[in-house]
Amino acid sequence: MGTEQIDFEVDVAQIDKTYGVTLLVSNPLLIEEDENGEVPYYFLVFQGPEQDADHESVSKNFMSCFQGAMTSVGFNERVEEDRFEAMLEDSVELAGELMVRHGFKVLDVKDIDEDLLQALFEGTLPEEDLSLLN
Repeated sequence: MGTEQIDFEVDVAQIDKTYGVTLLVSNPLLIEEDENGEVPYYFLVFQGPEQDADHESVSKNFMSCFQGAMTSVGFNERVEEDRFEAMLEDSVELAGELMVRHGFKVLDVKDIDEDLLQALFEGTLPEEDLSLLN
């Protein structure tokens, strides 16, 4: 059995005090593609701290939380292919919760105006149920 290097990319958007974080697995060998051949993105929405944060620091803070979350769920070691997606999703969810360390509060997308979501994620949101985002 081979070992695959998994890379992640983070993009941050901001409208007022609302931040949208997009996480993409840039080496999707272990992620199932959808019917269009695309790998899933993970979208998170945060209420930002009182003082505006620049996008680079938000990205770094999220990746720091994500790395800690991966360690917490045992995702930093070898992971069997059948457990990969579940551990990835658990890590993303925990990383969102850990952003409180940096003054961010994770928001439930069901409570956010759809136009704001579309603006934050520039039309990259899935057309299906938006409650599946976080």
